[in-house]
Amino acid sequence: MAMTSSTLSKLLQPREVYEEIKTGYKKVTPVYERIFTEKNTSLAEVKDLNIIGLGAFQDWDAEGGDIITDRAYEGYEWSYAPQYKALQFAVTRKMMKTLQYDIVKDLARGMGRSAAFTIEQMAHGVFNLGTTVNGGDGVPLFSAFHPTRTGTGTDSNIVSADLTPDSLFNAIQHFMSLTDDRGLPILIQPRILVIPIALAKIAHEILESEKAPYTAENQPNYLYGQNFTVIVSPYLTGSNDWFLLADKEDNALKAYWLEKVTVDNYEDQATRSTIYQSWFAVDFGWSDWRGVYMGQAG
Repeated sequence: MAMTSSTLSKLLQPREVYEEIKTGYKKVTPVYERIFTEKNTSLAEVKDLNIIGLGAFQDWDAEGGDIITDRAYEGYEWSYAPQYKALQFAVTRKMMKTLQYDIVKDLARGMGRSAAFTIEQMAHGVFNLGTTVNGGDGVPLFSAFHPTRTGTGTDSNIVSADLTPDSLFNAIQHFMSLTDDRGLPILIQPRILVIPIALAKIAHEILESEKAPYTAENQPNYLYGQNFTVIVSPYLTGSNDWFLLADKEDNALKAYWLEKVTVDNYEDQATRSTIYQSWFAVDFGWSDWRGVYMGQAG
C-alpha cells in the first residue's frame, strides 16, 4: 500500500532520520570490538605508562639472612590522541515539500555506514601501518627489534612468511615463549587469527582439517580443534599478511573514545535546509607489543 503524504512527512522528521542513520550504522558488523579494549576519556591526550613488576624470587638464608628487596620500575609510555571525524548532509526545502523520503533515507543510512566504515579503517590502521608507525618503545608495533626496558636485549613479533601450517605453528610457539621485561614467562595464549579475504580458504584448510593439510602422510593436524577465532577482515590492505592475537583482554590493543558517535541537526536559516551532522573522536593504538604477531607475506 502506498504511503500517504502525512506518513511521508512524519518519516522526514529528525527523530525518524536519526533512526535511519542508526540503521545504517548497525548494518556494518563491527570487527574492532572483537580485537580492541575500549576506554572512555575526557583528555585530549592519554598517557599510558607501563609498569615493570617484580622479578623472580631469590635464594634466602632463613637463619638470619636478609631477604632481597625488589621494586617496580617505570616502563615505556604510550600515547593516545583521539581524533575527530565528522560528516553532514542537507535535507533541502524542496526535498521536504516534495516528500522525497527515499532519498533522505539513503542519505541517512549512508551516513551511518560511513561512520562505521571510518571507525574500522582507523582501527585497522594499527595493522595496516603496523610496520611503519613507531610506538612507545621507539619501534613499530610489528618489529624484530623491540627493546626491553631493562636493556637486556630485543625481541621480535614479526616474521617474513606466508600463512602455512608451519608458520602458524611457529607463531603459536612464539606466544608460549614470551617473557616480560624481567624475563618471567607471560603465558598468554593466541586466540584470534585476523586475515584478509584472500586467505580465508587457506585458514579454513589449516584449522579445520583433521589430517595435516597439503601432505600425503595422513598425520593428525596439530592445529585442528585449537579453538581459534578467525576474523576475515575486508579492511586489511596487505592482501596476504596475517595476524595472530591474544584475546583483547591480553593483547594490549586499545581504543580511547573522547566522544562516541553522535548525531545532531539544525536549521540553516539562509537555505531553509535541515542539516544533519554526525561526529566522533577516537584513537586506536597499543600499549605493548606482546600479544600480537604478524606474518608478512614474502
